[in-house]
Amino acid sequence: MFVYIIVILMCFVSMVFSNRNQILITEAQRNSERKKLYIAIIIYMILLCGFRSYDRIYHVGMDTYTYATMYKQRASETFTEIISLESTDKGYVYLVWFLGRVLHMNFTVAMMLFASVYIIAMAVFIYKYSKNIFVSLLVFVGMGLYIFAFSAIRQSLAMGICLTAYMYCDTHKGIKSFFIYTIMIWLAYTIHASAVVFFPVYFLCRLKMNTKYIFIMLGIAAIILIFKNAATSIMFQWAGNISTKYENASNLIEEQNAGMRLYVFIIFIILLRIIFKGRIKNNEKNDNLIYMMLCMLIAFPMTQGGGALMRIYFYYYMFIVVYLPNIVEDIKLKNDRMLTYFGLICFLLWYFFSSVLQGMTIVPYSFFWRR
Repeated sequence: MFVYIIVILMCFVSMVFSNRNQILITEAQRNSERKKLYIAIIIYMILLCGFRSYDRIYHVGMDTYTYATMYKQRASETFTEIISLESTDKGYVYLVWFLGRVLHMNFTVAMMLFASVYIIAMAVFIYKYSKNIFVSLLVFVGMGLYIFAFSAIRQSLAMGICLTAYMYCDTHKGIKSFFIYTIMIWLAYTIHASAVVFFPVYFLCRLKMNTKYIFIMLGIAAIILIFKNAATSIMFQWAGNISTKYENASNLIEEQNAGMRLYVFIIFIILLRIIFKGRIKNNEKNDNLIYMMLCMLIAFPMTQGGGALMRIYFYYYMFIVVYLPNIVEDIKLKNDRMLTYFGLICFLLWYFFSSVLQGMTIVPYSFFWRR
């Protein structure tokens, strides 16, 4: 567990160190130090994710051993055998075959590569859009999005591609932008078929904040929550091979419980933004991200049947790493802002230790050389 606590401590120390008395250093020096600290944390995150054990007994992450076994199997197959496989995730199959068979890359290096795509995409997203990058990293860790990569290798890889597509379409307009965005989402789809749910983001990121739209989406989320059994059944029929079974029932129950706590929290922060609108500065980009949170509320009840299907809402949930810190930073009164930060950090620590560490088979942590 200590290896995860180090990440949290690094974020805290960096937050304090980068905000020390401005008289002692110039703004340029502060930004330079902040960037170096930020990069150091990202590197540690990638190494921690890549160096984890994939042994049958000591594996870190629910699906890591399964992925390692599949990786070795694909690396032993010929190209003819690979192209004859029936799978909706052909992109991942070809990628694994190329890395293992052609480049003779071992699974540890491959895990490092997969983790880098997701974590670096998230790091760039945070650095580009967040008003407090170290709090965003705390949200990334505390809300389970970082640990997610320890188990869901294919989906986190797809999410990294989707997030890159979002950053591209957010700064580019026109037909060319839509075409490139579509190609990137298709590429993510070949890695993990669930990536198709991210496609509407192209249109959502162009919507202005509108209270009418928000309440319509809240109404849809409420209806789906009421009829979640029927919605889940429909999702299972659509998902097909996306859904996989958990190693044991306790993992499923714990993730469902953690998910409901998260669901209530998301509702709270959305209503907080609406109710206390007068106390929060207008921020067009962050107002737009509220639609991602609403899509998460809509998707969540439909994905509670277990397995990989349960994680589909993560495509929208990941935007919380910027949405949450920016909401707090936009609170007008300093005392209110500091009090909210204190409450947020307490919640993140509670959620991480009570929910995240309990349901992802990541404790105790073992390095790959342990057999």
